[in-house]
Amino acid sequence: MTNSPCVIYWFRRDYRLDDNPALTAAIATATQAGCPLLAVAISPSRTTNSFVGELDRGATALAWAHATQNALHRQLQAMGQQLHLVTDITSLRQLAERLHVTHIFCESIALPYETDEVTALSVGANWSIQQYPQSSLFNADMLPFPVDDVPLVFTAFRQAIEKASLRAAQPLAPVRQVPPPPSNFEFNPPAGVPVVHHPRSSMAPDRMPGETGARRHWADYLAAGHPHRYFETRNQLSGHHFSSQLSVDLAWGTLSVRRVVEMLDAFEMRNGASKSSYWLWFELMWREHFRWLHQRFGVKLFHARGLAKATPPRRVKNPRWTDWCRGETGQPLIDAGMRELVNTGFLSNRMRQIVASYWLNDLGGDWRAGAAWFESQLCDEDCFSNTGNWLYIAGLGSDPRGGRRFDPVKQMRDHDPAGRYQRLWGISA
Repeated sequence: MTNSPCVIYWFRRDYRLDDNPALTAAIATATQAGCPLLAVAISPSRTTNSFVGELDRGATALAWAHATQNALHRQLQAMGQQLHLVTDITSLRQLAERLHVTHIFCESIALPYETDEVTALSVGANWSIQQYPQSSLFNADMLPFPVDDVPLVFTAFRQAIEKASLRAAQPLAPVRQVPPPPSNFEFNPPAGVPVVHHPRSSMAPDRMPGETGARRHWADYLAAGHPHRYFETRNQLSGHHFSSQLSVDLAWGTLSVRRVVEMLDAFEMRNGASKSSYWLWFELMWREHFRWLHQRFGVKLFHARGLAKATPPRRVKNPRWTDWCRGETGQPLIDAGMRELVNTGFLSNRMRQIVASYWLNDLGGDWRAGAAWFESQLCDEDCFSNTGNWLYIAGLGSDPRGGRRFDPVKQMRDHDPAGRYQRLWGISA
């Protein structure tokens, strides 16, 4: 390994080569300087530190994380590169010092833990850190309002965006060439951990992590005409195509949300727009709103009271915590949903709302505990949306109605009247 300067690209939640402005800038910098580029990521942890202590990551969620990194590693290998794993920020900093790094490029993530990571990497450093926000539809300068004035209520946010005729920033072309890594560098590549989907999972058996799998899934979903049925199917509790299941690809950044919209627009040009295809955009706007709320309010969103004026009366140490997590509350629909979550790492949007409401409103649980459990178990865990949705249900976020309660008995009548979903997860309806 030489002592020549080096550029590091740190993959965070942007495991793709397509529409990756930070990676594109890193390649340009390394190329212009004539120096090597090292692609780095932090190994997935088997546990998550949370409000309720250290939680074990769900088996499927952990396997998905490993397989996502491995898929990117294989893409890079085809270009003469590799993905090098480090254990944590400290080891990344030590690596940068050893390689005489001049620049570290990465995605900008406006979350407290992720911001602290960058701070720990930059204090007293000999390199510059270049961050690019690239998981949203819009750049800040495109918005029809200052970031500090992002509307609190979703409807006001969506209407302002649509009135300004905004759709998405233009995605960049995929990376085709990458400078070589440092010579004689000893890599620690990702392990080839396979993802084995549970036989009753809503994730299709051939649904695979990584950019290639994500792009194929979205293209197949569009080609099959599912966007024109989405509005009617979106509240189903299980099945392979009742939703787009884009959440897992967007959460890991294996598919650019800007590319998603570009492909959705092309679908509507070919096949016509409909209420259902619009509703896919509507859901992406929810995702977008949560991201800009985090930009505006930051760590305040993670406090017990969220954006409310007072902290709600919740039992921090709730005696029903383990029952809820394991699906042993005695409420059949809730228990079915929680068992699906643990066994598959996935849950429909409707079931997420129902089980969250039950934890908050029926068991009197703290929203931060529920959010932490979701974070530890979901393959598509996205802290922006996870936090935003939990606050919404709890009435501590952007809901103008002050929270939502989903009566589990009514939800069974409306969405599982024959008990099929409950039986699917071993519960007699």
